[in-house]
Amino acid sequence: MIRYLAIVLVLLICENVNAQENFIYDKVYNPENIYVVDDSLVLIADLSRVDEELCLVNIYTEHNIGCTRIGYGPGEFSGNVTSILIDQLTREIIIWDGGNQRISTFSSSMELLKESPPAGGFSGGLFAFPLKNGKQLVLRMNRDSFAEIVDENSNSIEFIIENESELLHPIRDNFLLKQGEFATESAKNSIVYVSKYSSTVIKISEDGVDFITLGKPNIPFPEREQEDGLSIPSAHKYITSSLDVSIAERNVYVLHSGKKTSYNEGFWYLIRGRILELQDKLEKGKVLLVYNLNDGSFERSIELPFEAKKAKVYNNKVYALHETKGGPVITVLSLEEL
Repeated sequence: MIRYLAIVLVLLICENVNAQENFIYDKVYNPENIYVVDDSLVLIADLSRVDEELCLVNIYTEHNIGCTRIGYGPGEFSGNVTSILIDQLTREIIIWDGGNQRISTFSSSMELLKESPPAGGFSGGLFAFPLKNGKQLVLRMNRDSFAEIVDENSNSIEFIIENESELLHPIRDNFLLKQGEFATESAKNSIVYVSKYSSTVIKISEDGVDFITLGKPNIPFPEREQEDGLSIPSAHKYITSSLDVSIAERNVYVLHSGKKTSYNEGFWYLIRGRILELQDKLEKGKVLLVYNLNDGSFERSIELPFEAKKAKVYNNKVYALHETKGGPVITVLSLEEL
C-alpha cells in the first residue's frame, strides 16, 4: 500500500534540464495520478488497485501527512473513486466516490471535513461536485438532461442543462466510459473536463455550459451502436489525446499525447496479453496545451523535456509524473523556463 512507501526521497538536480527537481519514491506502487495541494504537498493516487490508498506527501521534507483507507466508514473509499479535485481557493481535497455514492471533503492536512451524498437522488448520475452556495452540480447524462444544479438542503432541482447539443455527445460518451479528467475553478463555481479520446475541453458552471472547445486535433468519437449503446474506441483509429488537466491563474493546461498505433501492432499486443503495456506506451505526452479559462480559446503549446503520465500546473510550476529506470518520479519544472 502507498502508506508503506517508506517515504524515502532522493533529490536529484539535473543540470541538463532547466530548473528541474526530481523526487523519487523508492517503494511506490505504480502511481496513477498526482494532485498538487500546495508547493510542497502532493496527493498520490493509485486507483488501479483496490487495496491501494491515497496519500498526501510533503515532497521536500519526506513527511507522510496522511493516507485514506479502503472501506465504507467515514473518510474511507470504495476503490471506485471517480474524480479528485483540489479547491483553488482553500486547497481542500474534494473526492467523488462512485462506489460509496458520496462526496468527501478533506483539509489540506488530510482531515475529514465533510461527507455528503449526491443531492436530489442519483438515478442515472455519474458525478457530483459541491458548489460554494449549498448546491451541487450533478452530471446525469440521461435522455433529457446532461447536468443539473441541485439544492443540497431541499434536494430540489434548480437548473437543468439539457442534453440537446451535438457537441455534448462525445462528452457524454466519455463520461459513461469514465475516460477523462476534471479540474475545478472554485471562484466561479465551475468545473473543467477534458475528454480522453475526443480532445474536447468543456467548462460547466451553475449557469450552464460556459464553453466547449474542440481540441487539437479534434478526434470524432465512434458512432453509437444502438440508441443506448456505445462503441469502444479502437487504439489504431482514435488518437489518445487528453491525459490530464489543471487550472492555474486564468488558463487551462491540458497534457496532450496524440499517439496512435497500427491495427497490426494493437493486435500483436492483444494476442500476447500485453494490452496494458500498449496502453502505458500510448498514454504519455510531452505537450501542454494552454487554453483561456474564460472563453476556451486556444493560446499556445508548451513542450516538456520528457514524456509524462500526468502533469499539473500550480504556482508557475509544472508537477509531472513520469517513469525512469529507477521507478516513478515526480518532477517539478519552472513554467517560465519551458
